[in-house]
Amino acid sequence: MPLPFPFPLTPKLRKIKKLVRDPLASIRKWCYDKKKTITTDPLKNKKKITKELKLNGTYLQRVITLISNKVDEIIDHLNGIEDLERMIIAEVKQRQQENIRIEKEYKEADKELEELIKREIAFERRARENADRQLENRLTIKIDNLDRKLTNLIEELSERHDLDLKKHRAETIKSGYTNRPIHNIRRGNNTNQETRKGGPLSSQRRTKPKPQKK
Repeated sequence: MPLPFPFPLTPKLRKIKKLVRDPLASIRKWCYDKKKTITTDPLKNKKKITKELKLNGTYLQRVITLISNKVDEIIDHLNGIEDLERMIIAEVKQRQQENIRIEKEYKEADKELEELIKREIAFERRARENADRQLENRLTIKIDNLDRKLTNLIEELSERHDLDLKKHRAETIKSGYTNRPIHNIRRGNNTNQETRKGGPLSSQRRTKPKPQKK
């Protein structure tokens, strides 16, 4: 809040008026020199021109009183200007103190803002690191699950292949294909056809198994 002003905002200063009323306006009528001819030597008829002052004492008194009052008014006005100067000086000092206080508050607010920005940046960094860590954990879990599923699938396919191979061997033994090499059997192919230079073996070309020696 601004400090209370030590002086009134409307100083009592009145306008100084000019002296234009009578008898000042008609000084030439009651204060002037009148030429007068004086005979110094009547025998020789010598004359002398002199000046006689025509002056109205009442008007002169009024003029002196008006001038004195006007001088007092000017002095009061100048004293009011001095008060105004002191008021302006006090206002300038108060504004300087206000500026110093505002600058101090601005610096403190700037420091608080910088600290707040630093805290926000650190919080965002920690939140980003936590989010990255959580995402990494999720991806690791998903990759582990996929790896586990792939391993299980491979094991299941391997078991199926082994079962199919055993089944094919059993069918081969039953049908008399004991001399057929196992490495020619393709995975997942349960057909009884075999490609050779002479074409597929027919039922007529099948050879009987050799009797076992006792």
